[in-house]
Amino acid sequence: MIDQVETPGVVGMTRIYYSHCSSSQLSNPDMSLGFLSDRDVKRAASFKSIHRLNQFVYGTMLLRLAASQFLTCDVESISVDRTCHNCGEAHGKPRIIHELSGMPKIGCSLSHSETLLICAISSGTSIGIDCEPLNATHLSDLVIGDIRSTDDKIDMDPILSDFRSLVTWTAKEAYLKMIGEGLARDMRSLRLFVNSADAWVYDEVLCSLSKGVLNWSLSGFLVASFGPSLSDASFRSISSDCFEQAFLQKRYGAENLRT
Repeated sequence: MIDQVETPGVVGMTRIYYSHCSSSQLSNPDMSLGFLSDRDVKRAASFKSIHRLNQFVYGTMLLRLAASQFLTCDVESISVDRTCHNCGEAHGKPRIIHELSGMPKIGCSLSHSETLLICAISSGTSIGIDCEPLNATHLSDLVIGDIRSTDDKIDMDPILSDFRSLVTWTAKEAYLKMIGEGLARDMRSLRLFVNSADAWVYDEVLCSLSKGVLNWSLSGFLVASFGPSLSDASFRSISSDCFEQAFLQKRYGAENLRT
């Protein structure tokens, strides 16, 4: 758990940032890896598809751009650390690192599906987010049978009843991201209670109840998030121009771009 820091105008605030990247952007073999740490570059080398590699690069950049907006600082002041606390490898829950005087440590979570990249940034505590396309085909009955608790209760508007499996997966994964365990945990140990907009997870291992939010406003996607101040969290779009500008600045330098 990240310690709470009393910083006016920042503490207690949660924001969600997203970007729709085109298929061509996510298939660009010339994309700069300059925004990755040395350990992330090593991890990126293990990806077998250019699309997955560039999701990773864009996702890292989204976290850095979002954190710089959240903290109103330059993106070069932000780095991302993915060290796993169990094994020390670079595949753990991402953490935002900065050395800004008077600014709090912040929690973050990242998700991507197809061409949507989305992250949640919160001051002073952990947060989890997950997104899935409404037409998800990978959530078969077999998969859902492995993650659904017999105590799950999903009470949704009839018009949304076809998305019960999608909600089960997305909400439970967002919760597990919040507590830092990811898909290593058996999702059947989580009891899910849902209506159309809100989700509650009772964790049988931690004996705790957590409230989350379901958001259907991004066309074609369901977003689930768990953490503080989510009912008031604003969604903010980061355009592809912001990514391009950041990549150009990294490659050529801010001063050269101004001339």
